[in-house]
Order: sequence, then structure tokens, then C-alpha cells
Amino acid sequence: PLYPPIIHQPPQPPHPFYTPYTTNNINQINVLMAPPMLIATLTAAVVGFTQGYSAPPSAKLGDFLIQRAIQQQLYYSAQLRNEPMVDWLKRFRGHEHLDSRTRREGNCGLPGTYSASFDQLRTTPFNEYLTALGTEPNSSIEVKVVKPQKRLSARERANPYLNKQGPSFEIYDQPIITKNILTQLLNTASACVETWAFHFGEAEKNDLERVANERAKLKCLPTSE
Repeated sequence: PLYPPIIHQPPQPPHPFYTPYTTNNINQINVLMAPPMLIATLTAAVVGFTQGYSAPPSAKLGDFLIQRAIQQQLYYSAQLRNEPMVDWLKRFRGHEHLDSRTRREGNCGLPGTYSASFDQLRTTPFNEYLTALGTEPNSSIEVKVVKPQKRLSARERANPYLNKQGPSFEIYDQPIITKNILTQLLNTASACVETWAFHFGEAEKNDLERVANERAKLKCLPTSE
């Protein structure tokens, strides 16, 4: 489900400027080729693609799904400026590399700074990671926060005692309830599946319409406008 649909019949180009169906696995074909060269290239590409292509196993896709769900949770927690949760989640089973490459503390990273490469989940297969998370005992994190200083009036600023006061701190314990983290992670993974299914379904539908239009004798306009 993570790849575009495969067109198994080789297209029949009506003229040298026909644009064939391509994917990231096939180098872009020069549309200015002479017709014999174009037909030979298309035949070799389609035969090699249909015979040599194999989708990743379902376990790999599950690992990738949980990897992206973890990254989405890191993004959500960073948006809420919940640094203790960001720190705990990315340190659990050594997944610091899933966090944004450029974000600063107290801010979330841009979406493109969270790596989308495969094979970044270190506890595999993914069900072992979920089992480890669900069986991890609850804990707490001691958080020390610098409280904002009170804005002094002119009279207070003239008081040397008040001017010498340093910053004040607030210390509290933040509970880490692992079953709640697991529930959030599974809900995020479910939302990812629904989102991906919609977008890949739209991509498949649009691509099939494009291929049908390119094979038709009377071609439609590129847009309804």
C-alpha cells in the first residue's frame, strides 16, 4: 500500500511525444525519443518492472507505521511544549534519531526534519516494541522549571535587596503512564493508516484516469476548467 499502482499492460504510444506511466523505480524516459527507440525502452522497462518488483513484507510496513507514529507523537508533544514526554518517548529503546534534526527545546521541528527513511525502528518487529511499551512499569520524571521573574516597579528596582534576588524555580513530578502512551501511539497509527489509504487511493484513481486519457484517441483537457 506504500507504492503507486502497477500498470501491467505496456502502453501503446500514439506518437513520439507520448508520456508513459513511470514510478520512482524507473528512470524518467525521454519523451523526445524516436518511435522505435521509445517502444524498445518501454518494453524493457515494463518487463523488468513487472518481473523484478517486490513490495516490502508486511512486517516492514508495520515497523515503518509505528516509526512514523512515534515521530508524530514526538511532534505533538513538542507542539504542546511537553519536553519531559518528548525526552522519555525518544529515549525509550534508543530512538533519539527519530526526533527532528533541527528543532530546539520548547519548539517542534518542521515536518521535513523528521526522517522518513525505512528501517529506523530499533525494536523490531513492531509488535515487540508495542509489547515492551505496554509492559514498561510506570514512572515519574522530576521537572525543574525556571519561573518567570516578576516585573519590578521603579520603587522596587531601587531596592538593592530585590535587585539581588536570583531566579526562582518550580519543581514537580510528571507521571509517565505507559498504557496511556501506548493508547496514544495506537490511535496515531490508526489515523496514519486512514490518511495514507485516502491519499494513495486518490493517487491510484488519478493515475488510472491519466493513463486512460493518454491512451484515448480523443483526449480530454488537462483540467475541467
